[in-house]
Amino acid sequence: MYTSAKFSLFGTAICIAASVAGCGGASSSSGKTASAPPGNEAPASQPGTDVPSVPPAGSDIVISGVAASGAPFVNAAVAIVDRNGNTVSSGLTDAFGFFKLNVNPLYAGPLIVQASRGNAVGGKDTLIALADTRTSTTVNVNTISNVVAALVSATGDPSTLVADFASGKVTFDAKVIESKWLQMGAKLLPLLNALGPEIGALRNGFAPADGTGPDQLLDALDISITQNKDKTSNIEITIKTAEDGQQMPVIRFTNSTRLASILAQNGITPTTINNKTITAASLPASGTSAQIAELLKRMTACYALPTAKRVNLTTGTGGNIIAPECKSLFKNDSPAAYLHFGAGVGADGAFSTLFSDAGTGTGFSQGSYEYKQSNGDIVFSLVSVDQRRVLRNEEYVASLGTDGRLKLIGNQYPFAGSINPMAELHYFIDGGKEIYLSTGYNIKVPLQSTATGAPIIRVDLTSPTGKKYSLVSGSEAMVFPILDSGFKPQTSYIGDYLPSGSAFLRLSSMTWSDLQSRRNDMPRDMPYAPERNLYSARQTETDEMIQAYLPRGVWVFEYFTGSSITPVARQNVRTKARALTLGEASASAQLDPDSAFTLTPSSLASLRSLPRPQTDPSSASPISLGGLTSLDYDWAKESQDRAPVLLPVFTRVYGFADDNGSMSYGNFPYGGLGAVLDFSRITDLTPTTRKAAVTCGDSIYLAQCGSDLAYSSNARLDGIQLLSRDAQGREFSSFASAWRFLP
Repeated sequence: MYTSAKFSLFGTAICIAASVAGCGGASSSSGKTASAPPGNEAPASQPGTDVPSVPPAGSDIVISGVAASGAPFVNAAVAIVDRNGNTVSSGLTDAFGFFKLNVNPLYAGPLIVQASRGNAVGGKDTLIALADTRTSTTVNVNTISNVVAALVSATGDPSTLVADFASGKVTFDAKVIESKWLQMGAKLLPLLNALGPEIGALRNGFAPADGTGPDQLLDALDISITQNKDKTSNIEITIKTAEDGQQMPVIRFTNSTRLASILAQNGITPTTINNKTITAASLPASGTSAQIAELLKRMTACYALPTAKRVNLTTGTGGNIIAPECKSLFKNDSPAAYLHFGAGVGADGAFSTLFSDAGTGTGFSQGSYEYKQSNGDIVFSLVSVDQRRVLRNEEYVASLGTDGRLKLIGNQYPFAGSINPMAELHYFIDGGKEIYLSTGYNIKVPLQSTATGAPIIRVDLTSPTGKKYSLVSGSEAMVFPILDSGFKPQTSYIGDYLPSGSAFLRLSSMTWSDLQSRRNDMPRDMPYAPERNLYSARQTETDEMIQAYLPRGVWVFEYFTGSSITPVARQNVRTKARALTLGEASASAQLDPDSAFTLTPSSLASLRSLPRPQTDPSSASPISLGGLTSLDYDWAKESQDRAPVLLPVFTRVYGFADDNGSMSYGNFPYGGLGAVLDFSRITDLTPTTRKAAVTCGDSIYLAQCGSDLAYSSNARLDGIQLLSRDAQGREFSSFASAWRFLP
């Protein structure tokens, strides 16, 4: 049921978008107008004059509030910035995300409030709120206030708002802020009606980060803001209503889209979004974030115990956990019943650090509700920090016990399998081909067997848009099949698909030069590239088609053995973000050739000096690694002016070898007389690492290793990858291809 206050809010916001005078929209008052994007215009007063560098003493303005994304921003740095870009007050939030800062009244007026915390990928999560005040007030900093900041920003990117404000590119006052919040109220009206809070409570009311009231609404939202190459931003608000296997409704718009169009395009009514009815029962229950926080405290308490008190066997399984503080984390106090993507609790499975001193002192924080499974279990994410200060993003599944506490149970899926959106900067060691970008999904399914020992030989995938793909058994993992020049899978003489070296599904690719002048708004035929580790469809997907995958899209994984006609298991895997469009990828500093991490010129020169054992000039040619004790290389950024936010978390060497020493390429770049065996060597990186020395492995029985543990004479290099990952699970690959293509 919806109240007259909310109905009035809905009507007012629509009038703002339509700029109807006398309905909360345009004003005829004089003064400077804010430089807001088209469709979001609102009047603003003339900014005040610069304040003195040393203001006189006086009665301070107190600005307080809560910083939260649902869960509180704990121990986050809060800064208040004035119109000149100066920080005029700063401090930290407490354990509940609360902050209280004093500001000299000479700095009164338009202010930006920022709250930042570290995340598990070496970067920062930052939320922004806007205020225009000359008296003490409440300013809550949350994911919705961050969208308001995006709507005021010149480019739709809240991270640039401080610079935009200081340079005069944008101005704002109380009227601008009010209009943007009213627009957000219109977009979120079905949730406001379902849960009860007014939009004003999220802005400047009492909003404790405890999963109740206004904070319950924050728990129900996942918001992403992604910059485009045309200096606009794509904003996507995902409503966490769906159960396992169902697609979640998403409100999609750009910072320049008029409100009336946003409401129409996303099917927003007082009760629905995209034809899905929003009810309180479909959203996270009140108090969920507090329950997650309580579980994280118990997990931290378990890991605070010495190893000998946690387990009675360091090589054991769930049955060897003895500490009540640890056993009680699991449903029915039974760690042995836990199963998550094929892994049970054990020294070689899930919660492996429970069984070693390396886990002692691990802390768990930043818990966030993700979605609900069909059986009612809750999927949530967190950040763990071990004693080496290594941070990790992790996802768990818990059941709500009769005592009101969450207990870990896992998703009970029998097999491993995951998927991450990935975009890649692809360049060539010999410089013979033009740099290009690709975007798509990186699929990870290890080689595994059923409980009776039957190997999984095929995994069929169904994307959120209904397209189907198949993975086949490779040397080290499940991979896509090799494609011929007609984009058809290659088969062996017995009809089995031949494996490639990759499970990166490329939805679209374009050269860097074309990306600067062309739009990806029409399907194009993909050029065929005979690199071993490439897989793509014949035709690209447009940016609009890629957006249709949705941020939290569900992929269906079906697992087959050699004797099974029907799948032995069917598992739903949900991403936390969608693949970037090419327009978004080309705007990212992670993928710009002038700012991304790439191999240094000296490393490229060293790699170019290695032999290429290819006698057929009409064929592609890889690099030989034969005789090297290690493959040494380093990397750097080409330019410091536009530094990537994310550092590489690992580097990987991709290569292949045959099992009998004979390499004959023929008309296709590989397909030797022996069985071609792929290999990949991963090296984890610290934030300061800028070089690697990658050996062939630790066993002479590996196809790529010789008897002296140097690379064997038949070992070849496909390429070298540097990979970064953001907090939403998006991966950014910088890939140096070792292949040379001759006319």
